[in-house]
Amino acid sequence: MNWRWRKETDPGVRYTQTLADVVGREAIRSAEQIVGAAWISDLLDAEQEALTAVQACVHMRDGMLGTIRDTQEAGDPRAIAAARKELTAMDEALATRRSHHSDVRQLVAQELEDWASATRIRVLDSLEDQGRLTKARRAAQAAAQADVTAGIPDGDEGRDSDDRDDDDYEESKVDSERNGE
Repeated sequence: MNWRWRKETDPGVRYTQTLADVVGREAIRSAEQIVGAAWISDLLDAEQEALTAVQACVHMRDGMLGTIRDTQEAGDPRAIAAARKELTAMDEALATRRSHHSDVRQLVAQELEDWASATRIRVLDSLEDQGRLTKARRAAQAAAQADVTAGIPDGDEGRDSDDRDDDDYEESKVDSERNGE
C-alpha cells in the first residue's frame, strides 16, 4: 500500500492531523484571551488612575475655594489675587484631568467592546474546531470498526501474509539450530 495515499486518506491519520491542528489553534486562542484580559486590566487600572487624578484636583480646588473665602474675609487684595490665580491654574488642571479621564473611558469602552467581539469569535472558532474534531473522530472510529468487521488485524495493513510466513519460518529455523536439530 502506498504510504502517501494512506496518509492522505486514512481516517485515523486525518483525525490525528485534525487533533494537532485543533490543539494548536486552541493554544493560540487561549494566549490571545490571556493577553486581551491583561490589556483590559491595564486599561481599567489607567481609568482608575485618571479618575483618582480628577478627584484629587477636585479636592484641591475645593480647598482653594475655602482659602479664597478666608482671604476675602481678611480683605487682603494681594492674597485674594494670588488665591484666584491659583484657583484658575487648578481649574485648568482639573479640565485637563477630566479630558484625560474622558479619553481613557472612551478607550476602555471601545477596547471592551472589541475584546468581547474577539472573544465571541474565538468561542465560535473553538466550537467549529470541536465539530471538525468530532467528525474526524467518528470517521476514524467507523474506519476502525470496518477494519475489525473485515478481519484486518490492527497494525498489519501493510504486510503481506507471505511476509509473516517467511518470518515464522526463519524463527523456527533459528530455534531448530539452537536445539541442535
